[in-house]
Amino acid sequence: MKTKIVPWIILVALFLSCHTELAAQDDYEYWPGTTYNSSVPTVKQVLGYDSGERITSHSNVIKYFETLSKAAPARMKLFDYGESWEGRRLIYAAISSTDNINRLDELKDGMHQLRDSRKTKPGAAQRLIDTLPATVWLAHSIHGNEISSSDAAMMTAFHLLAAQGDGRVDEILKNVVVFINPLQNPDGRDRFLHGFEMAEGLEPDSDPMS
Repeated sequence: MKTKIVPWIILVALFLSCHTELAAQDDYEYWPGTTYNSSVPTVKQVLGYDSGERITSHSNVIKYFETLSKAAPARMKLFDYGESWEGRRLIYAAISSTDNINRLDELKDGMHQLRDSRKTKPGAAQRLIDTLPATVWLAHSIHGNEISSSDAAMMTAFHLLAAQGDGRVDEILKNVVVFINPLQNPDGRDRFLHGFEMAEGLEPDSDPMS
């Protein structure tokens, strides 16, 4: 079952990454046929624009993930793991079922046991493999000019937390802990965004070099 679920979450992330620029269209659907829980805020409700309509700054990426973690604390935990060279926060989110989120420390310990076959005997390792959920790590925007990937991270988190009536999401949350690092290079992103905003005109330019 887990081997079938993991490709689904990767597919969701890739789909949203490839279609982030379409999100600002009025008829755009995050995932066709899916309804969303109104208690989980959208990007527009938090940041004032649809995903893909503006380039999201590091501070706004942080703001949106903090808002999601407050809206769905039972299914999402936010962690700081350091600072960038210029002092910007580096975060990642863990998203899964309430049961999995409640036992993150236990799951972490189990994964640590699996990493060293010299210490964990085959029988114990097999029991861990059979009982632990799979883990998926989605890391976004290592290059400052990868402008769609952090928005895709926000959309992926929103979809996992807000989707209703989507059996694939239910299966993912039951069987997988999804870790999302929305922005690995905040310094480069904000530097790129600053240059973009200085050069932005009043009207869109169709020239690919604009």
